[in-house]
Amino acid sequence: MSAVVAPVLSADELKRSIVEFVRAASTEISTHDEGNLPALFRELAPGTTVYIAHTPKASLDEVVRIALKVQAAGLRASPHIVARRIEGREALRRALSALRAGGVEQVLLVAGDLPSPAGSFTSTLDILDAGCLEESGIAHAGVAGHPEGNKAIEPAALWQALARKQAYAQRSGVKLHIVTQFSFDPQAICSWERSLAGHGVNLPVHVGIAGPTPL
Repeated sequence: MSAVVAPVLSADELKRSIVEFVRAASTEISTHDEGNLPALFRELAPGTTVYIAHTPKASLDEVVRIALKVQAAGLRASPHIVARRIEGREALRRALSALRAGGVEQVLLVAGDLPSPAGSFTSTLDILDAGCLEESGIAHAGVAGHPEGNKAIEPAALWQALARKQAYAQRSGVKLHIVTQFSFDPQAICSWERSLAGHGVNLPVHVGIAGPTPL
């Protein structure tokens, strides 16, 4: 069997390839980046997806407020909805309703890592089962993927959760995609991606790549 040899690109060809690769990429900010929004709006192309993280010191209302600013600027806001940080079903409904009223069409659903949840939601599946997403009219949602696993969850449980999320998408009509945790191990990502089909999961995958960051 002969090995596949990658083509050698000139500097200009490599630059063009990189530009094309990142043209459709998203980025992520937090509520603490509000002061940088004007610069962000100048640099990003209209329609660029911007995820808004719900960090430990932020409230859901703050996430919604920043998401609405991002959406109003002509970008595509995708706020994090963290199950364990939501105080209750009515708080979730209010947040999703405000987002949809402001034109937001996509959210990222994650469980979060609070040892004790703030309300009744403990996982992404709890949010999906509540039916609030369909009620809001938000048609797109990301769910978490873990190419390197999750210390708190057994691998079999992670695959079962993805299968249930995919079944929800088929049942509800909400368009789901997987957003992976960022990783410094490309082989782990590739191996995990190849495993998706074997577990019957065919949702689109958006791979997380770390920006400049200290160890």
